[in-house]
Amino acid sequence: MATKEETLKEKIKSRLAVGALRFFSRFSLSTNHKIGTVIGHLLNAIPNDTKRITRINIALCFPHLTAEEQTQLVKEALLEAAKGTVEMAWFWHKPDEALAAVTEVMGADAMRTALAANEPVIILAPHLGAFEVLNFWVSKEFELHVMYKPSKIKAVDDLILAGREHFGATLYPTTPRGVAGLIRRLRKGGVITAILPDQVPESRSGTVFAPFYNHPAATGTMGPRMAQQSKARVFMGWAERLPEAGGYRIHLTAPDPDIYAEDLATAAAGMNRTIEQMINTAPAQYMWSYKRFRRETEGHVNPYKKHK
Repeated sequence: MATKEETLKEKIKSRLAVGALRFFSRFSLSTNHKIGTVIGHLLNAIPNDTKRITRINIALCFPHLTAEEQTQLVKEALLEAAKGTVEMAWFWHKPDEALAAVTEVMGADAMRTALAANEPVIILAPHLGAFEVLNFWVSKEFELHVMYKPSKIKAVDDLILAGREHFGATLYPTTPRGVAGLIRRLRKGGVITAILPDQVPESRSGTVFAPFYNHPAATGTMGPRMAQQSKARVFMGWAERLPEAGGYRIHLTAPDPDIYAEDLATAAAGMNRTIEQMINTAPAQYMWSYKRFRRETEGHVNPYKKHK
């Protein structure tokens, strides 16, 4: 009986999720962003966990801002976050239109040169801007091999897979076997993989604490380790969301040289410094609702805990 009940819940959840994604995909990008703006204003107006976490993170990372400036940045971040959420439906349903919305690509020449020399390339793409658009552009222009963790809702997972594989990306499961297969392909050269470098790893293995905006943050070492094992060139990448639904500008830059250090703590610190520099160019477009500092270590407690 419990199994049937769980199955029914999953079916309802799946239909609601797919229905919502289909609804938001029907509009133009401009209308889509206007809907996101309305949702963002609502998030800013009423108490909710997204706003609470965003406020905590911005206070931690931008202590030099006045209270008024922090409040304004929280509002702008919620507006951008809401746009980013609803535009995902547009991306996954209309990948060709999403790619066509890329108006400019900056810094691609060095990466093209590396690939032409048959070097493997790793793009580290933090949760900044419209990272799904970056995936589309890279998949269309080059041979992309990436890790993929399936969604818990199958119908949504099918939609995401269709969007991400639309331009020919090859996906690998987030398992030790999948990682090994990806590294083997990278070593052959001439291909790209993309990694989200600012996620708190589920496992403590492959994790170090490195400064992020002067606070210790549990930082995954997959990017630096994969660069060491495959001898890949590393680039930082993100897709800037332009104002007034003006499309997207892709940025590709070289990281802090420390990212190639053999010592993984040094490499992780260099990676985090580079991510900070990227965020500082468009701080409202970073995903501040993520609990980046939740893992505790000596002298650092989880700042998101609600005290009774």
